[in-house]
Amino acid sequence: MAGSARRWLLPAAYAAVLAAGYALVFVVPWHVAPSAPSDSDSYAVGFSNRASLLGALLTAAALFALSSATSARESGSLVRLSRPERGEGVPWWLVGLLLAVTVVSAVFFAWISYGSWRYGEKNYFLDRLAYLVNGDAPFRDVEFTYGPLLAYLPLLAWRALRPLGIPAEAAYDAVYVLLFSAGVPLLAYSVGRVRLTRRQRAALFAAIGAPVAINETVGINGLLVRFLLPVAALLFFHTRAVAATSRAGRPAFLRLAAWAIAVPAACFAVSPEVGIAAFAGIAVYLGWLAVAMRRREAAWALSALPLSAAVAAAATGGAS
Repeated sequence: MAGSARRWLLPAAYAAVLAAGYALVFVVPWHVAPSAPSDSDSYAVGFSNRASLLGALLTAAALFALSSATSARESGSLVRLSRPERGEGVPWWLVGLLLAVTVVSAVFFAWISYGSWRYGEKNYFLDRLAYLVNGDAPFRDVEFTYGPLLAYLPLLAWRALRPLGIPAEAAYDAVYVLLFSAGVPLLAYSVGRVRLTRRQRAALFAAIGAPVAINETVGINGLLVRFLLPVAALLFFHTRAVAATSRAGRPAFLRLAAWAIAVPAACFAVSPEVGIAAFAGIAVYLGWLAVAMRRREAAWALSALPLSAAVAAAATGGAS
């Protein structure tokens, strides 16, 4: 009986942290007054984005502490350095099913919202796209609260499809469907990097993917690919860091520093809070490598990490 209880102790601890994290991210912010007036929908309905972001950071820190404490007592790592062996990953039929549902859902909502400029979050992006089509630049000429990638992808799609007579809204809808669908393989990648059984991977994949397979706002800001990107970025950075530190010396520092700059900068390109989450996670990770594992190259890479924020600031401040 004692052995059975210990076997369920770790899953119960993770479940408790995730339940507390859910409350901190999605429940508590409704009871925290926003710090300053804003034009955002969150402020209009009384939801504190800062409290939600702080809850996400606290949850991530708690999960990191819990995984570090357990990995110190167990031989295996919680994160895999390579994708699962054939037959051990997320079942292909489950990935295909979720992808099919996601594509159908995206196409359906893009279709029913077509021609309606006041439809959900789509209105905001179409409005900004109209400015860009007329030659204005995000961040400089017009307000844009997300990263440059979400501003320029619809514009580039419109420029590519314009010779075919496809209007700007249809080009935006194509980007929406593409980004909506991209969340499924990104989720499969992230779940596949966690050391779980095949059944556990399938359950985790379905539990995360099923609730977000429908997004009626038709906004490219509220998609799984955006919210999952910090997690996938940290998992990817871990694999690159292990490869970079497998050999000592200056090349290891240069490789690790390059990834420490590139990965958060890519996340900042999507959205500021996504970049902040990746930046904070990588900072904690490199700090742990430098202090606990005594890796000197990690300390040098940590000093180069702020360059990722500088790259993002240059991209948004100098956009034209």
